[in-house]
Amino acid sequence: MGAIRANLQAVSARIERAARAAGRDPGAVRLLAVAKTHPAALVDEAYQAGQLAFGENYVQEALGKMDALACLPLEWHLIGPLQSNKAPPQQLPELAHAVAALPRLRLRGLMAIPEPARDVALQRARFRVARELLERLAAEGLALDTLSIGMSEDLEAAIAEGSTLVRVGSAIFGARQSARDAA
Repeated sequence: MGAIRANLQAVSARIERAARAAGRDPGAVRLLAVAKTHPAALVDEAYQAGQLAFGENYVQEALGKMDALACLPLEWHLIGPLQSNKAPPQQLPELAHAVAALPRLRLRGLMAIPEPARDVALQRARFRVARELLERLAAEGLALDTLSIGMSEDLEAAIAEGSTLVRVGSAIFGARQSARDAA
């Protein structure tokens, strides 16, 4: 079995255990495999192992992989610089309602990357803030279905706090390559 396949199976098992421990349906948590700085060949290997949804941080890198893998039925997410960055929580309701009112966009939910913490209780507290913001927006009438919190190091705490989409890169593809190595 290839390393990527084994890593995907291990991450999927972690997601399933975390969901069950939180009393949630494991099928309610999707895995977004983050392939930034890794070559298209590894994305293809992950696809061959059953992964369909991939995240990229950089548009140029994403476009190259999309072209190279155009024959595959992949779902791509841009999780990098084009999204709103560091939106203050106090301004979130105004921003969310403004985005939801735009005719050609559909606001699906929130994505957050809290400051890293080793303590699980602190991880959960930081993720809880994102979940409570999502719940507040839903109570204000926005039809939101996605809470994207959690990465390789903290996905269990994120799932316990309601994550519906975890973004995992290094636990699947290994440590990120430097820009020089990826070239």
